[in-house]
Amino acid sequence: MKKAISLGVAAAMAATLLAGCGTAASSAAASSEAASTADSATAESTAASEAAPSEAHEINTTDPIELTISWWGGDSRHEAYQKALEAFHEKYPNITVSPTYGAWSGWEEKQSTALAADQGSDVMQVNWNWLYQYSPTGEKFVDLREYSDIIDLSQWSDTAKNACTVADSLQAVPISMTGRIFYWNMNTFKQAGIEQVPASYDDLIAAGKAFQEKLGDDYYPLAIGQYDRMILMTFYLESKYGKAWVENNECQYSEEEVVDGLNFIDSLEDNHVIPTRPTMIAAGFDSIDKSQEWIDGKYAGIFEWDSAPSKYQSALADNSGFTVGEEIKFGDKANGGFSKVSMGMAITKSCQHPVEAAALIDFLWNGDGAAIMGSECGIPASTAGLASAQAADAVKPLVLEANTKVLAFVDMPLDPYYESSKLKDTTDALEAAASELTDVEYTVPDYHFEQGVYDKRVYNGWGHPEPDYALKFGPNIKDWPEQPALTDDLLVKIVSYITDPVTTTDELIPSGETSSFRSNPLRLAEFTLSRKDPAYVPNAKAVKALDEQRKAGELPAEVARVYDDLKKLGYAPDAANTNIGSAIFANKPGDGSAREQAASCQRVLGACANIAKEYATKRYRSNCINWGMLPFTLDEGTPFEYDDCIYLPGVRKALLEAADTMPAVAVKPDGSVKEFTVKLGALTDAERQILADGCLINYYKNN
Repeated sequence: MKKAISLGVAAAMAATLLAGCGTAASSAAASSEAASTADSATAESTAASEAAPSEAHEINTTDPIELTISWWGGDSRHEAYQKALEAFHEKYPNITVSPTYGAWSGWEEKQSTALAADQGSDVMQVNWNWLYQYSPTGEKFVDLREYSDIIDLSQWSDTAKNACTVADSLQAVPISMTGRIFYWNMNTFKQAGIEQVPASYDDLIAAGKAFQEKLGDDYYPLAIGQYDRMILMTFYLESKYGKAWVENNECQYSEEEVVDGLNFIDSLEDNHVIPTRPTMIAAGFDSIDKSQEWIDGKYAGIFEWDSAPSKYQSALADNSGFTVGEEIKFGDKANGGFSKVSMGMAITKSCQHPVEAAALIDFLWNGDGAAIMGSECGIPASTAGLASAQAADAVKPLVLEANTKVLAFVDMPLDPYYESSKLKDTTDALEAAASELTDVEYTVPDYHFEQGVYDKRVYNGWGHPEPDYALKFGPNIKDWPEQPALTDDLLVKIVSYITDPVTTTDELIPSGETSSFRSNPLRLAEFTLSRKDPAYVPNAKAVKALDEQRKAGELPAEVARVYDDLKKLGYAPDAANTNIGSAIFANKPGDGSAREQAASCQRVLGACANIAKEYATKRYRSNCINWGMLPFTLDEGTPFEYDDCIYLPGVRKALLEAADTMPAVAVKPDGSVKEFTVKLGALTDAERQILADGCLINYYKNN
């Protein structure tokens, strides 16, 4: 019965893995083209790559131009891109580039939706397969050969350019070439008595046994997600059988051989080398670097891209043992593995300023930006970009080491559809296939619930509460920080000034990469406005630090200056009774879902108020109230700017007395002041008390 199931599942897996191939003429042609161009460059494609643009272009250096750019990655990549964009703006002061970025989890889904609606960013960091999957006829991305007078295409090899040429269109330039390799936390391995990195299947099996025996059941030498398992299985099969997974649009493996691959993955689970998928899912993270198990060293190995060591190393509580491993050869027929275009940089056809977008790409990967980007997106594929990065000492040794090992080892071609989004989550297809097998007799095993186990491990205080019993939090569950009650007066600093017509709750606190921190308020808050205003979090923290100084009896110099300016108008600020907090201005915030984290994350970072023309939804405004943030509105104009301080004298009294308007004073960095009024709008008595108490938690505690 197990063999029948395995064969059926294998068939489903093979079908799913090939779901993007051969179903349409355009798809088949694209795949065939990719397979041929990945190995060699034809004279025709080489000539096309170097073809002169149809017309000469000139970069606009005078008129205001706005561009957008998007990418995925970890924090270090985000920081590098932002620094490079600042340098680009210094070179072209008239060009403003607005970024959108996030973690990989859920990223492709969002970008594919945007592309379908022709709403992708002007410049996009794209995965290799996107060219074939979303633009098989060249409908989504510009042919960069048209702008070869702006982008120096000669800096890329013909092979690399040909891999990004789809439908006779160079739809992207390759940022880097990449592949998969093992990374190890040798500190944990040494705790298990292992001094050398695993170099064979037998080493992995031995490590699994040592980890379990010496460190415990929750320690594993390797942790891999679902898609990583598929890749590792492919490595195993290619190494053992000596043939690529796909050739000429056809899977080269039989059902029996795929079953062998599945059994290989099962053997890693059975021998405690890797956690089971339910174990990893139960941990509640969307990326291994965010898991507490990795941070604490309980997961001691990963199988990841050669461009990714920075985010995994930096996530470790103790990263002194982080090590680039060796590729593991699982058979004697081939090395196995693959290298590919890691990601590319493309211009969408909806871009209104393609010449300036081309200038941005050339700056990032051939010019001064390459020295800033370094190896954050892998080892640069551009000759000039690599030279610039190396001259600036910006190529991270770990990335270079990993990339060198990968490119020296792999010996199999990769079909672009291997990375199709349809292939990355095969669970539903596999389960459906298994359920549809007709030659399998299913039986229901006997089930017995042992109440004693539950009673011994789970605290049950029903009917006999124990107030002194210590509540135990999970590894990624943290308590809410206490929030202060509203003081008589209030001083807020505008730390973000958003002029877009509408600001969504997904922009206030992005979904996807943040989901694993839902129960960790402080970690979750680190993502606040990350896609809209990356400077918000550090700016808000700086204001919160001022209030901490105030509560400690100190008067920060910045606050003292503001108080001196207020005294010129006759105000007498009392530091002891004046909270200091941050605030944002937005025309119309809160559109979208009702997620309360859009407000709570602001509050955790010390926000005391929002100031808006209006609020997009009642839900978001209510969440602001419940978290103790005053939802101010303005009738007309904005008498303040970013970095101004707003003083609200007598705000608590006016709130509790249901005043229609409240006085406010804007104090600018140059010392000038401007008086104006704000409104809170309709509030129930309970809502007014919640705001006065500082948040709904305090309200319930007090009442």
